Amino acid sequence: MPNFEKYNLSQVKTERFYQLPKYLFEDAYFKKMSAEAKIMYALLKDRFELSIQNEWVDRNNNIYFIFSNKHLCEYLGYGEQKIIKLKKEAGT
Repeated sequence: MPNFEKYNLSQVKTERFYQLPKYLFEDAYFKKMSAEAKIMYALLKDRFELSIQNEWVDRNNNIYFIFSNKHLCEYLGYGEQKIIKLKKEAGT
Protein backbone atom coordinates (compact mmCIF):
# COMPACT_ATOMS: atom_id res chain seq x y z
CA MET A 1 0.00 0.00 0.00
CA PRO A 2 1.43 3.42 -0.92
CA ASN A 3 2.56 5.70 1.86
CA PHE A 4 0.65 8.96 1.39
CA GLU A 5 2.06 12.07 2.98
CA LYS A 6 -0.21 14.37 4.96
CA TYR A 7 -0.94 17.82 3.62
CA ASN A 8 -0.39 20.83 5.80
CA LEU A 9 -2.35 24.09 5.58
CA SER A 10 0.31 26.06 3.71
CA GLN A 11 0.52 23.38 1.01
CA VAL A 12 -3.23 23.39 0.47
CA LYS A 13 -3.35 27.18 0.24
CA THR A 14 -0.56 27.36 -2.35
CA GLU A 15 -1.44 24.33 -4.46
CA ARG A 16 -3.08 25.03 -7.80
CA PHE A 17 -6.12 23.12 -9.06
CA TYR A 18 -8.19 22.80 -12.20
CA GLN A 19 -11.89 23.34 -11.59
CA LEU A 20 -14.25 20.64 -12.77
CA PRO A 21 -17.77 22.12 -12.76
CA LYS A 22 -20.46 20.06 -11.04
CA TYR A 23 -22.88 20.58 -13.93
CA LEU A 24 -20.70 18.26 -16.02
CA PHE A 25 -21.93 15.46 -13.75
CA GLU A 26 -25.41 16.70 -12.89
CA ASP A 27 -26.84 18.14 -16.13
CA ALA A 28 -28.40 15.54 -18.44
CA TYR A 29 -26.66 17.03 -21.50
CA PHE A 30 -23.17 16.73 -19.99
CA LYS A 31 -23.64 13.47 -18.07
CA LYS A 32 -23.05 11.47 -21.24
CA MET A 33 -19.62 13.05 -21.80
CA SER A 34 -16.66 10.80 -21.11
CA ALA A 35 -14.41 11.53 -18.14
CA GLU A 36 -11.64 12.33 -20.63
CA ALA A 37 -13.76 15.02 -22.30
CA LYS A 38 -14.66 16.45 -18.88
CA ILE A 39 -10.99 16.71 -17.92
CA MET A 40 -10.22 18.43 -21.20
CA TYR A 41 -13.13 20.79 -20.53
CA ALA A 42 -11.55 21.70 -17.17
CA LEU A 43 -8.27 22.55 -18.92
CA LEU A 44 -10.09 24.72 -21.45
CA LYS A 45 -12.08 26.43 -18.69
CA ASP A 46 -8.85 27.24 -16.87
CA ARG A 47 -7.48 28.89 -20.00
CA PHE A 48 -10.79 30.74 -20.31
CA GLU A 49 -10.31 32.18 -16.80
CA LEU A 50 -6.81 33.36 -17.76
CA SER A 51 -8.29 35.20 -20.73
CA ILE A 52 -10.74 36.95 -18.41
CA GLN A 53 -7.86 38.07 -16.18
CA ASN A 54 -5.98 39.35 -19.24
CA GLU A 55 -9.14 41.06 -20.52
CA TRP A 56 -9.16 39.19 -23.82
CA VAL A 57 -12.72 40.23 -24.55
CA ASP A 58 -14.31 42.09 -27.41
CA ARG A 59 -16.76 44.99 -27.18
CA ASN A 60 -19.63 42.49 -26.80
CA ASN A 61 -17.86 40.85 -23.82
CA ASN A 62 -17.17 37.67 -25.77
CA ILE A 63 -14.12 35.99 -24.28
CA TYR A 64 -11.32 34.61 -26.44
CA PHE A 65 -8.58 32.12 -25.66
CA ILE A 66 -6.02 30.01 -27.46
CA PHE A 67 -5.30 26.41 -26.56
CA SER A 68 -3.88 24.50 -29.51
CA ASN A 69 -4.46 20.83 -30.15
CA LYS A 70 -0.70 20.37 -29.82
CA HIS A 71 -0.73 21.75 -26.28
CA LEU A 72 -3.80 19.71 -25.35
CA CYS A 73 -1.95 16.63 -26.62
CA GLU A 74 1.00 17.49 -24.38
CA TYR A 75 -1.19 18.13 -21.31
CA LEU A 76 -3.36 15.03 -21.71
CA GLY A 77 -0.89 12.64 -23.33
CA TYR A 78 -3.17 11.89 -26.29
CA GLY A 79 -2.66 12.08 -30.03
CA GLU A 80 -4.27 14.82 -32.08
CA GLN A 81 -7.05 12.57 -33.41
CA LYS A 82 -8.10 11.79 -29.83
CA ILE A 83 -8.13 15.52 -28.97
CA ILE A 84 -10.28 16.26 -32.02
CA LYS A 85 -12.69 13.48 -30.96
CA LEU A 86 -12.87 14.85 -27.40
CA LYS A 87 -13.50 18.38 -28.67
CA LYS A 88 -16.40 17.12 -30.78
CA GLU A 89 -17.75 15.22 -27.80
CA ALA A 90 -17.50 18.31 -25.59
CA GLY A 91 -19.13 20.47 -28.24
CA THR A 92 -16.22 22.92 -28.49
